[in-house]
Amino acid sequence: MQSSGSDINRLCECGICHESLRDAHICPQCSNPFCHRCITQWLGRHHDCPVCRKQLSGQKLVKARIYEQVLEHVNSAPPVVANGANCSKHRDKQLSLFCWTCMECACVTCLFSKTHAKHKEQVVLFECASKKLKTRVSNELGWIISREQEIAHAIGLHGENIMKLSAEKNRIFANIQQVLDAVKGQFDKECAKQQDKINLLEADKKSNSELRGTAEEWIKSEKIFELLPKIAALLKQNRFNSTLTKPKPVEKVNPNFKNDLIPELIQLSVPVDGREISQIFNVDGGFEFKLQINPDGPSFYKVALTIEKGIGGVYLVSLGSNPPAPIKFAVRQASPLGRVNTGADAAPSVTVNVQLAKTFAEKCLLLQRYVHQLEQFGNSLKVAGQEQLAANAALSGKCNDQEAHIQELVQVRNKLKTLCQNYQERVALLERGVYELSESLRFQTGQLQERERLLTATRMEKSALENDLLQKTHDFNEKCVANSDLENQLRKKTLEFDRLKCEANQKQG
Repeated sequence: MQSSGSDINRLCECGICHESLRDAHICPQCSNPFCHRCITQWLGRHHDCPVCRKQLSGQKLVKARIYEQVLEHVNSAPPVVANGANCSKHRDKQLSLFCWTCMECACVTCLFSKTHAKHKEQVVLFECASKKLKTRVSNELGWIISREQEIAHAIGLHGENIMKLSAEKNRIFANIQQVLDAVKGQFDKECAKQQDKINLLEADKKSNSELRGTAEEWIKSEKIFELLPKIAALLKQNRFNSTLTKPKPVEKVNPNFKNDLIPELIQLSVPVDGREISQIFNVDGGFEFKLQINPDGPSFYKVALTIEKGIGGVYLVSLGSNPPAPIKFAVRQASPLGRVNTGADAAPSVTVNVQLAKTFAEKCLLLQRYVHQLEQFGNSLKVAGQEQLAANAALSGKCNDQEAHIQELVQVRNKLKTLCQNYQERVALLERGVYELSESLRFQTGQLQERERLLTATRMEKSALENDLLQKTHDFNEKCVANSDLENQLRKKTLEFDRLKCEANQKQG
C-alpha cells in the first residue's frame, strides 16, 4: 500500500509551526507531535496542550523517535517520478511530488520549505496527480474533438459565405461598370459634340484668317492687276458678308444632366425683391425645407436653409452657380449658406440646389423611411379612428340608455300624478272618517271613564284579597317549617333505632 503526500504531511509536521518536525516530542494524552523548541516556548506561556487543551508540563513530554525515522526513510527512499528530473532548487533530489496550489512539481525537501508550508495538504505524490490529470484530460479530449469538428464546419460555412459574397460582389461591380460605361458614354458623346463644334469653328477661323490676309494684302499691295480678279471672285461669292462669317452663339452645357448613378438635385428657387423672404418647400421623401433670404446690401442677399421635417445630417448644397459643398443640418435649426449677388437681372431670384441622397440606393432608403413613417401615422390614425368609433358606439349606447331612463321617468311621473290624485281622494275620505272617529271616541271616552271607576273599585277589592292571601301564606310557611323540624327529629330517631338494632344483632351473634 502506497502512502500519499497528505499522509506524510500530517505525520511529519509540527502542530504549532506546521513545518517539518525537529526533535519531535508528543503529548502523552493526545499523541500530537510538536517540535521540542515550539512546545517548550508554548508551555512557557501556557500550561495546557495546544491541541487537546489538557494540562501539560515539560516533564510530561515524550520524545518520539519514530518521526525522525520516517523522515530518514522518506529522504533515503528512491522517488517514483515520471521523467526522472531533478529539482531545480535541490539538485540532489528528484521530483516525486506535485502541489495542486502552486501547480508545480516538488521534491521532499521542497515539501517542508516555506513555499508549501501553508498548503501541505495540497501536495500529493506525482503518480496520483498524473492519474487525476490524465483522467481530466481524457474527459476534455472528447469535447476538444467535437469543438474541432464544429470549428472545421464553421470554417467551411465561412468559406461558402466568402464565395457567395465574392460572386455577388463581381455581379454588382459588373452592373456598376455597365452603369459607369453608360454614363461615361453619355459624357463622351456630349464632349464629342462640343469638339465637332470646335472643329467647325476652327475651320471657319482659318477661312476668315485667309480672307483677312488676302484683303489686307490687296489693300497694301501695288500689284492691283494680279489681285483684282481674285478679289472680284471673292466678292461675287459673298465671302466677305459679315452675316455668313459671324459665329453662332455658344450654348452653355449643364453638366448636371440625369444619369443612372446620382439622383437629380432638388432645386429651391425664390424670386427676390429686396425684402425678407421665408418660404416652405415640400419635397419627396417627407422632407420640408424653409428657405430664408435677407437683404445684405445692394443686390446682395444672405441665404439660410432649415430642415423643418426630415432627418438631420450632412448634405451637399450649392448656392446659385457655386459648386456643391457639404453642410451639416440639424432639424429646425437654420444653417447659413452664405451671400449671393443677384446682379442686374430683370427678374432676380435665389436658387439653392440640395442633394439629399448621393445614390439611388440611399434615396430608396429615405423613401422607405418616409413610407414607414406614413404607415405608422396611418396605423395611429386607424387606431384613433377605431377608438373614436368605439367611443361613439359607447356614447350612442349611453344616449339610448338616457332616453330609456327618461321614458321611465315620464312613466313614473304619470304614475305619481295618478297616485297623488288617488291620495287626495283618500285624504278627503280620511278627513271625513277622522271626524266620525272623533265623535265615536268622545262617546267611548265617557264609557271608558265609567269603566275606569269600576276598575279602580275592583282593584281595591283585589288588593285586600291579596293581603289576606299573603297572611295565610305566611302562616302556611311557618307550619311547613315546624313539620320540617319534626321530620328531622324523626329521621334522627330512626337512625338511632337502626344503630341500636345493629348493636343488638352484633351482641346476639
